[in-house]
Amino acid sequence: MGSWVSRTDVSERDHIKPESLVELDFVTEREAVSHRHENYELLFMVAGEIDMTIELDRHHLASGDIVLVNVGQEHGYRSDRDVTIARFLISSIRVRELLGMESALFWCNSTSDRHEAYDALRRIISRILNEVVCNEKENRLHLSSLYYQMLY
Repeated sequence: MGSWVSRTDVSERDHIKPESLVELDFVTEREAVSHRHENYELLFMVAGEIDMTIELDRHHLASGDIVLVNVGQEHGYRSDRDVTIARFLISSIRVRELLGMESALFWCNSTSDRHEAYDALRRIISRILNEVVCNEKENRLHLSSLYYQMLY
């Protein structure tokens, strides 16, 4: 089982520890220039709003919105106001190992798909954020199980 790492106020990064499946950053930068990377990125808007571009698609994300960026997709965002984003960097290597597949594409975008499944995902993300903020390092097994639930 991989380790879970949480970090705060870190600028955009692509690297993830080889043994990690998911790493969490809290991002407060108002802009991320257009870029690509080799891992999946799930963004959860904690506070504020951003205008985001993924490939040629534009999305407006507000508090509570969730979007997943697949491996290799060009993406970036901009905001005129302060933002707080929970950024889950998900290892593409570990996901492929778990699924037994060479590659995998996922869909998760609460701005263009208003499905009730996102409510369950928001509850899991909320539990993860509460665990990280209130009990960091106290109950790593519980946090690990929440990460698996989020990915499921």
